[in-house]
Amino acid sequence: MKVARRVGAKKLILDGSFVTGKESPADIDAILVVPDNFDTITREAHILLESPIRFHIHIFPVQEGDEESFQQWVKFFGHDRSDEPKGLVEVLL
Repeated sequence: MKVARRVGAKKLILDGSFVTGKESPADIDAILVVPDNFDTITREAHILLESPIRFHIHIFPVQEGDEESFQQWVKFFGHDRSDEPKGLVEVLL
């Protein structure tokens, strides 16, 4: 979360087995709301893009001004494989 804050991210939406009742969660998926001027060339951006390797978390960055993409990701992660609604966890940064 420190790296997300350093790039100016406002919030993180968590999903995956991490937010279920599973005893041993396998992964975390996250939507990271980043500033519209998010620079993908910085060291912090590189760390975020390596997050599956470093932290076992898959981060999907969405610029804060792109409400349509944000809603699409929320809809995608907010439903299970049977298209049943499921919860997400919002972390304000």
